Parts: sequence; C-alpha cells; structure tokens
Amino acid sequence: MPIPIRCLLWDDNVEHLWASHRVTPEEVEEIVVGFDGQAPSYRVRRDGDAYVIYGETGDGRLLKMVGMFAESRAFRVLGAIDMDIRDRRVYRRGKV
Repeated sequence: MPIPIRCLLWDDNVEHLWASHRVTPEEVEEIVVGFDGQAPSYRVRRDGDAYVIYGETGDGRLLKMVGMFAESRAFRVLGAIDMDIRDRRVYRRGKV
C-alpha cells in the first residue's frame, strides 16, 4: 500500500513542469488523488532524501514524480516526467 498523501505542495516548478516536460498539475493530482471516482493507484520508492512516485493518469500517461514529504503527509513536488521504457516495464510488473 502506498504512503498516503494528504495534499500536494507546489513551488515555482509548475511552469517548469509544463515548459520542459508537458506535465500538468492536474495529471500529477490524478495520480495521487485518483480520477473519475477511482481510488489513487501509485507506487512510492525512496531515493536518498527524496521519494519517487510512479503512477498512471486518467488518460493512461505513465509519469514519474520526484519530491519530498513535508509535515502531515503533504508531498512537495520537485519534478515530473514521463516514465522511460525501463520504468514502464518495472511499473507494470509491480516491482517498484
């Protein structure tokens, strides 16, 4: 079961996500909060001091997000990109 995330925190990186990777905050929220009444479905892996979250948007886009947990299960999003081929393979096998 993934670590529950209460809310997402954004810094000045929202514009960078769109400009560099064409990822919208709404796509990130779909992964963490869920979409169309479905429960969220994501996987979390710790990477040093940061956490990597893998998940699928409502449109089937597979994203990898990097961030840090703040107080009260808030997650500060530092970046988000499309999963590469290796990430997708590992994610689909449930090994993340």
